[in-house]
Amino acid sequence: HYYITNNLSVKMAETPRIDGRIDLDKPRWQQNNYIGRAKHFFSVTDPRNVLLTGTQLNKAKELLQLYKDKKEPAGTTDEQVYAAKKMYESAFHPETQNKMFLPGRMSFQVPGNMTITADDDLLQDDPRCVILAVGQSVVQRCRQLHEQIWQE
Repeated sequence: HYYITNNLSVKMAETPRIDGRIDLDKPRWQQNNYIGRAKHFFSVTDPRNVLLTGTQLNKAKELLQLYKDKKEPAGTTDEQVYAAKKMYESAFHPETQNKMFLPGRMSFQVPGNMTITADDDLLQDDPRCVILAVGQSVVQRCRQLHEQIWQE
């Protein structure tokens, strides 16, 4: 599943294609090994995706729909499709396909939870911890929303 390129960097085998086209229903990298699963996880949770605008996310969703319908713009590259897939998977719910509230997005989990945890540790005896409790309750509410969606 691995191969070494001329510059000695290890590259992962991508998920097989269907009729020469990217299978958008599967992760980019094969999931039968740790590195493929880790690459997929880091792609979806990439904190840089928090900075994407609603317009960028909607364009990514639109490109993926056009690609599924085999109507993508001429000259669309695989990298453009994979970039759109990365944006889409980081911000849209996998079951409902709705754009999620920012603290509930996969791309927000790392910076959001790191901030809450660091602040919680640093300010244990400070009265300003009440503010952090509000942040934690927002995260808890997002978890409850996700559980509710799965139960429906």
